[in-house]
Amino acid sequence: MAMTDIERLIEDIRDVNPSVSAEWLGRFSQIELAHYLDHLRVLTLPRGSSWERRDNLPAISAYEAA
Repeated sequence: MAMTDIERLIEDIRDVNPSVSAEWLGRFSQIELAHYLDHLRVLTLPRGSSWERRDNLPAISAYEAA
């Protein structure tokens, strides 16, 4: 069975940040996961590199369980 795009993103995120659970990441959309993975990848760049927030998103946000 082929891996979905979201499953692939979750796997890639966990390669960089193994402390995060796949279950928790599964709560987010594909776009949110892709943005987070981009952010994690920037963190691996040499000091002085920058990351820009997209779409005027707030600096801090929270996920509220239903």
